Amino acid sequence: MSLMNAGLALVALVGTAVAAAAVPQDGPERTEAVFDRAASTLTVVTRSSGSDPRVTYPAYWFPGAQVAPLKLARDEALRLRVYLDRSVLETFANGRQCITQRIYPTRPDSLGVAFLTRGGTARIRTPDAWDMGPTNSE
Repeated sequence: MSLMNAGLALVALVGTAVAAAAVPQDGPERTEAVFDRAASTLTVVTRSSGSDPRVTYPAYWFPGAQVAPLKLARDEALRLRVYLDRSVLETFANGRQCITQRIYPTRPDSLGVAFLTRGGTARIRTPDAWDMGPTNSE
C-alpha cells in the first residue's frame, strides 16, 4: 500500500461526514473517520478495516471504534486531514483533535480515500490529495 495524504474542508454540514480510508474499488473493506456534528464527536471505526480473521482488537482496547470529542462552532467548517501510511491511519480535525489507529487492510486494492455524508449535505471546499514519499531511502 502506498503512503497517502488527503484533506478537505466541509462547509454547511448537516448530518454526518465520513472519510473512508483504505477503500478498495469494490467490496466492504474500509476504515471510517466519522464526524457527527449533533453528538460533537469524531470517531474512527475499525469494524471493517480488514478481512484477515487473525487480526483482532481486544475489547478493552478499542472495541471497533475510537471516539473523541470535537465541538465545532455553528458556522465552523469541518477540516479533515487524513494520513494513510500502510497500516497507520491518522485523522486530524480542525487542528485540535487527532485519532491515530493501526489498521490492517488485506486487499491489495485498498488504497482509496473517499469523503461522503450520511443523512445530510455538505459542500466540499479545497480538496487535495497526494502521495507521500518515504521518510528515508537507501
